[in-house]
Amino acid sequence: MNKYLVRSLGFFNDAYDLFVMNIVNVVLTEQYGKHVYTSYVKSWVSAAAIIGAVIGQLLFGFLGDVFGRRVNMIATCILLIVGSILCTVAYGGSGSSTLWFLVVARIILGIGIGGEYPLAASSSAEDSTSSAERNTRVATTFSLQGVGQVVAAILGNLLVQALADGKPGENSDSRLETVWRLLFAIGCIPGVVICYYRITAEETEAYRAMQERSAAAAQVGAAKKARLSFIIRHYWVSLLGTAGTWFLFDIIYYAQNLFSASILSVIGVKNSSLQQVTTMNAFVALLALPGYYVAIYFINSLGRKKMALQGFFFMGVLCLILAIFWDDLQDQTVLFIVLYGLTLFFANFGPNTATFVLPTEMYPTPIRSTCHGISAACGKGGAAIGSFGFSIWVSNESFGYDGAFYTFCAIAFVSIPLTWFCVFDNNVPIEEMDAEFYRKLHVAGVGRAVGQAVVTARHEYGTSEQEARSTSRAAGAVADGKHESEISEETVQNAMLCEQLQAHSNVAPVRWEKSVLVAVVLPTKKLFRGVEHEGVVHEDVVREDVVLVVAVRVGRRHELQTLQ
Repeated sequence: MNKYLVRSLGFFNDAYDLFVMNIVNVVLTEQYGKHVYTSYVKSWVSAAAIIGAVIGQLLFGFLGDVFGRRVNMIATCILLIVGSILCTVAYGGSGSSTLWFLVVARIILGIGIGGEYPLAASSSAEDSTSSAERNTRVATTFSLQGVGQVVAAILGNLLVQALADGKPGENSDSRLETVWRLLFAIGCIPGVVICYYRITAEETEAYRAMQERSAAAAQVGAAKKARLSFIIRHYWVSLLGTAGTWFLFDIIYYAQNLFSASILSVIGVKNSSLQQVTTMNAFVALLALPGYYVAIYFINSLGRKKMALQGFFFMGVLCLILAIFWDDLQDQTVLFIVLYGLTLFFANFGPNTATFVLPTEMYPTPIRSTCHGISAACGKGGAAIGSFGFSIWVSNESFGYDGAFYTFCAIAFVSIPLTWFCVFDNNVPIEEMDAEFYRKLHVAGVGRAVGQAVVTARHEYGTSEQEARSTSRAAGAVADGKHESEISEETVQNAMLCEQLQAHSNVAPVRWEKSVLVAVVLPTKKLFRGVEHEGVVHEDVVREDVVLVVAVRVGRRHELQTLQ
């Protein structure tokens, strides 16, 4: 099987397992009744997989950067299979206990679903040969979500027509139970097939290249020690954009998609049968599906940022129309389906695709899976709010369905400025992104080494505690990527980071003012040593491919020479 399909087909399985709950919700409501399948229980059953997905996205996002994409994609596939089996055989002796068993099973399933997000996105991006191909590949992988939704909707409709085509209250509990158990069981099949091929697959080329570079491997080790702080310090604006927009978007998207069958059940004919509801639901899914492929077509020419912006705008406008004219639209089935389907179309041709693609281009290989996992987990946090909140909102007569659509409208418009200021299209090749990442990591590593050297200098050369602390602060500030102008004048006077040295023999003279501790970064394996002037005390520290020269109490200008 093509390696691209091996890595991306898991996303089809994810979408099917996640959105099949849309059909299962209306089936469980008819089987158990609202006195057992209350809005509270319904919220838990619907949101369970999303809660698990948050765990899976954070866990496997991190593990994907540490142990690689391949082995973790096998693990997520196994979780998908186990979770689907548990959902299929869920039983607790009573209706209520069975439903809570289903909650636990869906959480386990959700961990596997969540793990696929950062792993599928990262692996799809890393096997690309250009930024344009990267965006297209990742968007195509994501489009399988739409295919999974459509398959779940169509299979749900077919099973209902075959086993539960009676009017409300006329279908037997055994037939209704067979419908939802079969829907869960079908989700096992693609997982088993994909798992076999993933076991025989290879690691992504970009991740292998990163492992094979000894210098890069050393830097990855440094990244593990300060991973979260390093990411937050250097990529916090990007994280605010990718995680924040995904969080807001998923409140709308999952509330609409997990409950679209429930929404359609109150549209048109009162007391609609399961067959009518699932048929309308299939039409809505088919209407939304082209949005994924329009997004793929425009992914490079329009850009991911503009795509997200226009998607949020049209979603907001359409949700506002649905809210204002809710009472009138309840009797206009076709018009409602068109408007409702268009909100999902612009979601897919907009922030749904963009939020998935952007983290693959905004973050370098060593932290791509982690940052994608964090962003996706925030998205699923929003999805949990939408899932828990929707059934409670609409059951409140003072809020209702129109209140829910007003809320969706407000969220969509709030997302626009966040998208505008905090995300960006990045057409830089992966290799260049990674090189920039390692440059930042070099500086951060040097800053930590300087701090240690300062302590040593204080004890061995009599440096004052004030000078040592000041130097340590400056070293940390430079390591954090701050410009000298952002550091206090006193700190600058007591500690400066020299970047004037040229590689090899072209060494520029350096002047240090007052009594200072000096750190010099040299991206070469040659050893540089300070030449003493007027009792200058110096210390040489060599770290892999970075040379750190610490000079203590330098009063005047001195030359640095290369030792061949």
